[in-house]
Amino acid sequence: MPITEFAVLELNKPHKFHSSPILDFFRLLSKRQSEYSSFPLVFFEDSKAPSTIYLLSGWRDAEHHMEWIRSEGNQELLQLLGPYLHVKELLHLGIDFGGLPIEGTEYLVFKKYQSENDVDAVDGQRASNIAWSSLGVNVESDAGIVYQIESHKREPSLEELAGERKGGKLVEIISMKHLEL
Repeated sequence: MPITEFAVLELNKPHKFHSSPILDFFRLLSKRQSEYSSFPLVFFEDSKAPSTIYLLSGWRDAEHHMEWIRSEGNQELLQLLGPYLHVKELLHLGIDFGGLPIEGTEYLVFKKYQSENDVDAVDGQRASNIAWSSLGVNVESDAGIVYQIESHKREPSLEELAGERKGGKLVEIISMKHLEL
């Protein structure tokens, strides 16, 4: 089953995404990984914490991604990027990345719910700002936690994001802005 890779990367201080040589390394990562997986990579930065970078991409399945992680090409990239960042989290979501209209998306909101029942409770309060939305679970866990990725037409306000927390068991909500390579 095709999946979506959702990686949380933390830049070490004082480094920034668009500074040299980091941007060059991200371009190389994007080129190599997309050649291996046949899916593009997209990067977003946390609206509240610009040192947090989110990488989204697609894979044929989680095992194919794990093969890439173990590959010589990826291990070399990890060594190059090691002084500049660390991987905080990696999820394999049961969302077909190829089915996401991610091209042209400027703002994403990533939500984590305790269960699928909680999504409906919060989802009923959706704003007209949402262009598309997709739900999935971590394919490597049976914890019942549900993840939602939403594309927003404009940057969501703090009030909109706070309003999403009413009525359900929303564990985490992250607002992010697209980064150009």
